[in-house]
Amino acid sequence: MELNSELADELIHRGFEAPNLDYKLEFDDSTQAWMEIAKDIYGMANYGGGYIVIGVEDGTFTPIGLNDTFHIDTQIWIDRVSKWSSGKVSLSYFEHMVAIKGKKRKFPVLYVHGSIGSLVIPKVDGIYATKSGEKKTAFKQGSIYTRRDTSTVLATGNEFWQLFWSLLRRTAESVGSTGTPLEILSALSRKSEPDVVEETLWFNLFPVVELPDQIYYADTEFRYPMDIYTRIEEKIGSKNYDAPSFLLEDKKIYSFSPFDENNPLTLCIDTKSQRFLSTEERSRISTISTEQWLKDEMSASVRRRISSTTTITTCMT
Repeated sequence: MELNSELADELIHRGFEAPNLDYKLEFDDSTQAWMEIAKDIYGMANYGGGYIVIGVEDGTFTPIGLNDTFHIDTQIWIDRVSKWSSGKVSLSYFEHMVAIKGKKRKFPVLYVHGSIGSLVIPKVDGIYATKSGEKKTAFKQGSIYTRRDTSTVLATGNEFWQLFWSLLRRTAESVGSTGTPLEILSALSRKSEPDVVEETLWFNLFPVVELPDQIYYADTEFRYPMDIYTRIEEKIGSKNYDAPSFLLEDKKIYSFSPFDENNPLTLCIDTKSQRFLSTEERSRISTISTEQWLKDEMSASVRRRISSTTTITTCMT
């Protein structure tokens, strides 16, 4: 679309923003300014096009303008915002002069053409430092931006399909074909990926600061934790019991608690189903120092399970 004085004047005085019209009060040629306007350009290009007018106060929409010495060539605009993105950025640019309170003020107007062939997607993170030294991110690598109401946002949900069909239509009109360019499918394959969302994650994993001196182990016929719970409930006739943590591995049951009359796991070791152990049965129970057990090469498979998956089963009462 051709930019001219009449159109620029109408945009400057329109008095409201829209998905295809964004106002900015100033542009100071800083990295922050370039990256923030680049994000808006990417979003507008994917949305289907729009105007960015510089020199209008956001919110009040009052025309203020820039100093009449301000000037940036069209190609510089294109080169600067293109270096951070994949996909072609196409811009038209016009600098319009308006008398504001008796002084000539300049209003730069950018027309962002709708993307053709592929979406415009950042290929790097747009990180800059503010004047106070704070690090901020204008855009993120691989993210697909669009316009929603009066803001540039990450595309979500059905917006991906809207971007797809509008991109397909623009591309077909541009090349005179109804075919689907491979670039479109490649770019929009990102829609199957989860949205990029910054959030704080909380977890309840705590470091191990102390271990008992020894580990008790004995033979058992049981292979699954649920079988252990079932056996205990059958023997004591109740679900109200307190079993210590245990581990089943290689036909053995391991526990930090001794297998005695106070330990319900005693009911699950290989005996003649006695409630308490005889002297002979106690001889079947072995102990090993925790330090030695952790070093024992024969226990490698057990150690891997504890260290990588923390699969120590704790009875829930």
